[in-house]
Amino acid sequence: MTIDLAWFVNQDFVRETLGHIQAVNTYRQRLEANLCQRFDDPTWQAMVDLGYLVDTLRAACFDAYWYKQTSNNPAAQAHLEKAVKIRNQQVREAMRWL
Repeated sequence: MTIDLAWFVNQDFVRETLGHIQAVNTYRQRLEANLCQRFDDPTWQAMVDLGYLVDTLRAACFDAYWYKQTSNNPAAQAHLEKAVKIRNQQVREAMRWL
C-alpha cells in the first residue's frame, strides 16, 4: 500500500503543490478510512519507510543512469544528485525495520 504512496510523494509536482507531509497525512487518513482500521504511529512509520525502500530500489538505478548521461548538464546533475541523496536517507530510515 505505501509503495504507491512513496512513488506519489517522490514526484516533484506533489512536493511543490501539496507538500510531502500533507500528502503522507492525507494518504494515511484515506487508507485508514477505507480499511476501517487505525494504524498506530510506529506501525505507520514502518509502512512508510519500507514503502520508500521499495520505491528506492525501483527508481535509484534510473537516477544513477540519467546522472551519468547528463554529464554536460550541471542543472540536471544537481537535480539528480539531490534525488539520490533523498533516496539514500530513505534507505537508511528503512533499515531499522528490516
